[in-house]
Amino acid sequence: PSIMGLEQLELLGASISGVLGYSSTMYGLDVPIANLKPALDIVANGIIEPLLLDEDIEIQKQLRINQIKQIIARPSSRSTLALRQALIQPQYRAARLRPGSIETISRITGDDVRGFFHKHYHPEAATIVMSGDFTSSPADDALDSFARWPRCSAPPPVHEKPQPLPQQALLIDRPGSVQADVRLGVFGIDNNHPEIANLWAACYVMGGAFLSRLNRVLREERGFTYGVQMGNSPMRSGGLLSASASLRNEVVVEGISMMSEIMDITDKPFTAEEIQAAINYASGSNPGHYQTALQLTDSICGLVGLGLKPEFVSNFNEALYRVTPEAASATYAKFVHDPTLIVIGDAKLLAKPLQDAGWPVEVITD
Repeated sequence: PSIMGLEQLELLGASISGVLGYSSTMYGLDVPIANLKPALDIVANGIIEPLLLDEDIEIQKQLRINQIKQIIARPSSRSTLALRQALIQPQYRAARLRPGSIETISRITGDDVRGFFHKHYHPEAATIVMSGDFTSSPADDALDSFARWPRCSAPPPVHEKPQPLPQQALLIDRPGSVQADVRLGVFGIDNNHPEIANLWAACYVMGGAFLSRLNRVLREERGFTYGVQMGNSPMRSGGLLSASASLRNEVVVEGISMMSEIMDITDKPFTAEEIQAAINYASGSNPGHYQTALQLTDSICGLVGLGLKPEFVSNFNEALYRVTPEAASATYAKFVHDPTLIVIGDAKLLAKPLQDAGWPVEVITD
């Protein structure tokens, strides 16, 4: 909306938000139900007739460029990006940052933005999700607000199905760093996969809780790190599954070897007690994700962006209750092996010790 539109929304007690994903864009409105219709009219007007002025686009370009510089400057986000690039073949959009790159953003013009918007943002490709304590259905209000949104005969969007790259070992040089940010990851699975509940439970046991296998050893017993996490981040197609930790330089090699050893469950499959703890956590915490109307709407929109229907939530929870130690162990072993290694740290200190330990790292200098 315009500045005037934003001021009008504030007077209605409303706030708006926007999220850009790899497969969808979400635009949100949080407003008291009594003011829903006038707020919807303002939001609809902004979507149907966006200003998209050159000067505003230039401001957004600079914001995105600064955002990318921050991502690259922080070891944790830099290693997450490096893992994405190392796991997904480069021709796929999912192999790159969501905002793009400094080079591509710098070339964008106002005409590019306006052309892209009118090509891709139309009612046939949109889904409206509303949550609240309604006394009557709000659908008619929404349809009325968006009634003049011109229809488009464009074909439905084609979503890529990213493919993985072979195993790699990369050391991204960060001179002078006193610790290293580490990722051990593989190309995972998406929420449509029949074994997704098995994998979720397995990742929780391995690195999703404070007393998970990884965190218990590397943090509590050895004191190598403040914490180790592991999880599968599903995309619309496929996913990124990784364990991550920040390790002091003097324990990087030992810590990575220990992470790799713990992640191999060949001789130590998951136990009934571990899997039950994962199920108990999920059953206790999942309802908290849907306590407010805003949480519920955000969650459903997230599902829509991944090509899922709302019933996925109940189906997933039911599948979790059926997970067995044997099934979780088998699924984990199927997908988690020969991981790609990403290390962000001082190459002068770490390259040779890592290579001597059997990690043939390729040194990358940004």
